[in-house]
Amino acid sequence: IFLIVFFSIAVIFASAQDKSITLKHFTSEDGLSDNQVTCIIKDHFGFIWVGTKDGLNRFDGRNFQIFQYRLNSNSVCGNNITCLEITDDSLLWIGTASNGFCSYDYRTNQFKSYNTQNSKLREDNINQ
Repeated sequence: IFLIVFFSIAVIFASAQDKSITLKHFTSEDGLSDNQVTCIIKDHFGFIWVGTKDGLNRFDGRNFQIFQYRLNSNSVCGNNITCLEITDDSLLWIGTASNGFCSYDYRTNQFKSYNTQNSKLREDNINQ
């Protein structure tokens, strides 16, 4: 797991004559849930998903939408995100440090949690 205080999103502008790269740094002041980023993945819709020590973030190129754990609700299963993976069947898989893992279904906008209490997981610490 890598920890960084900020993350960069590279936007590449290419033309026939020259190429330039512009880097933008984002922090919690820009809307990120936490400055300790643990994982990043881009989905097939163009969203960039950022796991942090305090929540899951979806970046659309301009703004962050923060997903944080809430008891008894349709939410991400924990705030300390350890890993992210995307499958072809429109699911984002989210691993956490102490609450197992969950899936996010793009089609239904629903989270489904898996942990030691509701599945056959042996422990709730999910690492990549």
